[in-house]
Amino acid sequence: MQWGGRAVLVVGSATCVSSDLSKAFELRPSADVIAVKFSVSIVKARHAVTHHPEHAVRMKKLHREKWGDEVVVHSPYKSSIKPDDLNSIDCVWPCLAGVRGTSGWGAARIASLLGYDEVILCGCPIDLVPDNEQFFDTQVKHDASKVGASNPRGAPWKSKTNLDEWHSAIQKDISAGLAANIRSMSGWTRQVLGAPNGSR
Repeated sequence: MQWGGRAVLVVGSATCVSSDLSKAFELRPSADVIAVKFSVSIVKARHAVTHHPEHAVRMKKLHREKWGDEVVVHSPYKSSIKPDDLNSIDCVWPCLAGVRGTSGWGAARIASLLGYDEVILCGCPIDLVPDNEQFFDTQVKHDASKVGASNPRGAPWKSKTNLDEWHSAIQKDISAGLAANIRSMSGWTRQVLGAPNGSR
């Protein structure tokens, strides 16, 4: 694949994302970037991924406004009630349509299919968030709201049931040998996947 031999940072939107991203770029300064949903607001990306096609138009708009450049949007799904949303998905991965484990994990799987040799999760700890703490990075949340995005599912990161389901799905992928090149900078994903070489 065209991205073979390269590293890529998969950038989520947890509160640890800025710290993770800074440390990851120190380790891999020439890495490409895949932004997960509205993290396009905090980092210029080559690719972006969403499991929610209805976000695609806003993701592209936000990336264009922030960085003056286009981004290629990927999704496992191409279903939407609005033609503009449908037309904003550049690459569809139907082979991943049943993948669980959050959009960040789906982005890591897409990165592997694109041919990247090393995939590093940043801001994707997939940890349980206590009721008195926020999950989303403040800048990402602000910019997503500014372009009219919202999270109709409420606070899924505060549900142990959701976390258990996501963790189980990721563990199955690891056991199936689908995560050999994926590492993480923080949280539960770092514990189960390991940190990138050179991390402290």
